Amino acid sequence: LKSYTLNHFSDEEAFQRSIGYEDYENHKKIHDDFVQTVIEYEKILQEQNYSSESVQKFISICSKWISYHILNKDQKIVEKPPVSLSSLH
Repeated sequence: LKSYTLNHFSDEEAFQRSIGYEDYENHKKIHDDFVQTVIEYEKILQEQNYSSESVQKFISICSKWISYHILNKDQKIVEKPPVSLSSLH
């Protein structure tokens, strides 16, 4: 999950930069904060020997974060009007 998350965020952030997404810095911070959460829970899961309770809590945190992030934050990226080629001249 950590590897996938890092790769996905890297790709998404590159896309945001390529379209000049105006809220890039804030969006990147949200990604960075979630990566820290994943890293922290990686340690917690290991310390708790992947107990059912710790795994369920981690899954709950991830599913809530992902749902909110995609439906609210990522939607704003696609709502940005594309750069017009005529405006580049």
